[in-house]
Amino acid sequence: MSFLLALVLAQTHCTPSERVVMSCQVKKKVLSVCTGPKAGTPTWLQYRFGPPGKPELVAPTTKAGSLRFFRLDQRTLATGTSTALVFANDNTMYEVFTQDGKDAGGGVNVRTGQAAPVAVGCTSAFTEQWDDVKSLLATGDVETFHCAQAGSAYADRALKDAKGHMDGMQQAEIAEAVTALCASGWSLDTARCVAKGAPDCPLTADQRKALETKHREIFTP
Repeated sequence: MSFLLALVLAQTHCTPSERVVMSCQVKKKVLSVCTGPKAGTPTWLQYRFGPPGKPELVAPTTKAGSLRFFRLDQRTLATGTSTALVFANDNTMYEVFTQDGKDAGGGVNVRTGQAAPVAVGCTSAFTEQWDDVKSLLATGDVETFHCAQAGSAYADRALKDAKGHMDGMQQAEIAEAVTALCASGWSLDTARCVAKGAPDCPLTADQRKALETKHREIFTP
């Protein structure tokens, strides 16, 4: 291993028992995307940002089921190839990116609410191994991604509320149903709200009735 590569690999929040998907230094802080286990098929993914050894932000906070919170975009550009990992944390969207070729670079674009995105660029060389998780992550536009999150999160809560009186087929059915309802016209704010499980999501009367009807259809004997 070259001295330069060793230096790059040291700039990470990923532990020796984990795999580095993407990592670089951002001034005095470190941006990392980590996965695990060290060998075999990855089962989780986390974004970590902050001073070396002391990340200020870890998203999602729980590793279990974390793969569904991320979307991977890969684009072929005139000057090279761009890869972006997209995810949401509360009302903030993150896009961790790398690009090779003439305009090579990396970093993260951060957008809160409807504000313009803020670009935070790597100030060091970056290391990336997107292929380790490429086949495991969702693809598609932002609306589809958030609807899939909403459906999955709704199904997870339904399973918890059922206290054992719900099978895997019902869980999959309600996840698909909520995803489809979302895709029929929910706003991004509504999809994010349903994914978080907030009690006062901005559903219209018709949307709320459709959700309640679908829930009854699936869970009423």
